[in-house]
Amino acid sequence: MSRAQLAGFGVAVAILLALPLLNVALRSSRPAPPLAQPAAWLNPQPPWQAVPVDVRSAWLPMFPGADELQRRAFGNAGGDTVEVLSVAYRTQRQGAELVSEISSVTGDGLQTRIERLVGSAAGAFCEAEVTDPAGARAIIWWRYQVAGRNLVRPFAQQLWYGINALVWQPPAGLMALRIPCRGDCGGARRTLQEFVGNSVRR
Repeated sequence: MSRAQLAGFGVAVAILLALPLLNVALRSSRPAPPLAQPAAWLNPQPPWQAVPVDVRSAWLPMFPGADELQRRAFGNAGGDTVEVLSVAYRTQRQGAELVSEISSVTGDGLQTRIERLVGSAAGAFCEAEVTDPAGARAIIWWRYQVAGRNLVRPFAQQLWYGINALVWQPPAGLMALRIPCRGDCGGARRTLQEFVGNSVRR
């Protein structure tokens, strides 16, 4: 190995060794990150209006350690109701992670039949068609938000968070929407498309 190659190797090793120290220095010099606010992207317009949340709902998402977890509901004159979940983490740590073995957007009370990605006027969402213990079906749409960016893949969320976490602690969150299927999940899906079209910003 030539002297120039040795020098280059030495510089590369020095940079790798310095990265953890730089990470600590940058983190300690920054104020606490803001709380993720995925629900701030939601602004339902008529004919949708706020309605009481059904406390008997079988939809019980689990996000241990979340800094904020809010549930709201919106209804229209046709009797359709969309439940809205907003989850926010100021920082993630062991036992308090947006994506983990114990975090679940569907919860224990629902069984997933089909899961896929769907497009909408407000961008892409993950979709799950679920059933509750009584056999009633519903559609759930959700997406992650990390450092202000919407993501629909758990791996992409973890990767984007990891990249940003090298230099700061990015806020992370999730927004999910649930609508019951009144006989036909196709109709529920179309209603959800209409809801996000005039409610959710990209």
